[in-house]
Amino acid sequence: DYCNRLTSRETNAYVELLTAIPESDPFPPLEEIEQTLLDAVKSKEPYCSLLESCILSDYEAEECRPAQCPFENSAACTYLESCFDPSVQTEYGIALGLLSEGEKLSEKIWDEKRDDATTASTDADGGVKSAGVQGWGVPAS
Repeated sequence: DYCNRLTSRETNAYVELLTAIPESDPFPPLEEIEQTLLDAVKSKEPYCSLLESCILSDYEAEECRPAQCPFENSAACTYLESCFDPSVQTEYGIALGLLSEGEKLSEKIWDEKRDDATTASTDADGGVKSAGVQGWGVPAS
């Protein structure tokens, strides 16, 4: 994932700096190291600093569901927007064991516990309630 790669790159660069500290100089405390790494990632991609808490909260906070791509790097946006493609969503559904071969994610709805799927139904306007994600800023369910 993009944020993991960014974090790894920033960590490797910082470790290189740390290894250059002479043995006679004090080594920074762990809290300082951690904060330096967090700040480095946040300065490059602020959304990456939110991602872990967003995942843990099931993306309920508004800041976890921005209306537009939250990344500074446009290539990251292009890469992640491929996940909006229904065929990609279906492939992930099959790979994760959420769908059987021949099923489509867009034809499923999930109960409130998100551990059970049934065939898609229609909403009040007659439109299909889809499990597929179609873009940025999706409301929390």
